[in-house]
Amino acid sequence: MKKALFFLLSLSLSATAQTPDRPLSTAQPPAPVSPAVFEDAVAEWWQHPIAVSLRIPYPRTVAGAIARNGDILACEYAQETGKVRRTVVGRAIVDDHCCPALWAADGRRAVVAWTNHNADRLIRLRVGGRSGDTGEWEPETSIDLGAPASYTQLHRLRAESDTAQDTFLVFSRSGNSNWGITTFRVDQATGRLEVTRPFRVIFNGNGKQAYLSTADAYPTTGNQVIRVCTSFNPAAQAHDLHYFEIDAVTGEVRSPVTPGLSGNIFTSVGMPVSEAALTPLLAGVPGESRRLFYVRSGPLPPAVAYADWSVSSPDSATYKLLRFDPEKAVWVSESFGLAGPRIGYKPEANYLPGMAFPTPAYEEVFYLARRRSDNTATTLERYEKPAGDSAYRQTVLTASDRKLARPYPPVGGGPIRLFYTEFSTYGADYTDFSGSMKPVTE
Repeated sequence: MKKALFFLLSLSLSATAQTPDRPLSTAQPPAPVSPAVFEDAVAEWWQHPIAVSLRIPYPRTVAGAIARNGDILACEYAQETGKVRRTVVGRAIVDDHCCPALWAADGRRAVVAWTNHNADRLIRLRVGGRSGDTGEWEPETSIDLGAPASYTQLHRLRAESDTAQDTFLVFSRSGNSNWGITTFRVDQATGRLEVTRPFRVIFNGNGKQAYLSTADAYPTTGNQVIRVCTSFNPAAQAHDLHYFEIDAVTGEVRSPVTPGLSGNIFTSVGMPVSEAALTPLLAGVPGESRRLFYVRSGPLPPAVAYADWSVSSPDSATYKLLRFDPEKAVWVSESFGLAGPRIGYKPEANYLPGMAFPTPAYEEVFYLARRRSDNTATTLERYEKPAGDSAYRQTVLTASDRKLARPYPPVGGGPIRLFYTEFSTYGADYTDFSGSMKPVTE
């Protein structure tokens, strides 16, 4: 069973192959940008899901966001009517890191979760109504992490859920260097939220400001598996990427990169995983910095989107993709050109426009936003590698003189190819921001 769960463990992953950069293909005609806009609504990294495609009771896409004044938002775009809805579901401090995760599925109660980015110890949550109406929410509740809380990444535990209730695994940061998990269930009849496993730390960054990206592996057989990639603040001195997997049924933790790793997030045996005990998936390089964007979901093999740059030249950051090639049993690194200048904040943090993968990932596709070197325009781009091809094909989806950033394809696909944030303001601090979320349609 373990072989089925952690299919990568049987493969040799000793080397990282580097392929040469290829010239970008000729841009295709832009995909249409929908007139639908979530005004005064900004998305951020380290939350998941941000947007979800739904079909019941009508075709629509829902998304979580934060407003300039700290309002926590549940937004909805109805494809057939073009109607846009923007509902305030809570309040956070003015900080775009407080952007919520919004989980939703047809016929189930939605869940929205957010934090006050290190300002208190709480995850705040609201459960949606039975009808799926984004204007209906149960009263706010909270989970105390026991230390300053940041970020929320929600995964439904399929083996622990049934028609009467959904059980969720939520990843959050506790303090600046530790990440942990909590599980809770949502009663579908009453909307009651109940913690089933209290918060416990599962990853220790050893004092370094840690970031973590999670994604469902969607295995075609066996247990549900959550992929985890960790890294650190670009302003820190450490820039290793680490990768491990969690069996969402048993709680077991294993890594194809660190074969000796053993632990269990549910029983706390062998927890927390120490950053110092992990073999880097990709080691940092002295004099260079790095930003992690996302780990890819399945059922495709894992991949990681990130950017590297010289500490002395943050505007020279290069977008990169590190993906596992099962045929050669190696991780392959490919480069996709300069990211361009940051959208704001300080140069050592380097808030780049960003990259993202579809969820689930059935095809070799990813998206990125790229700022021109003179800081006058941004393009949103799609990269696809059809089966049998050796190189990715580039399509420019849209372009603007505005700062476009943080692309995010809605979970489940649908007619909206991806959302992105069009920033009208991003100042010298992450408390000074304003913008709107916009979709690119097929």
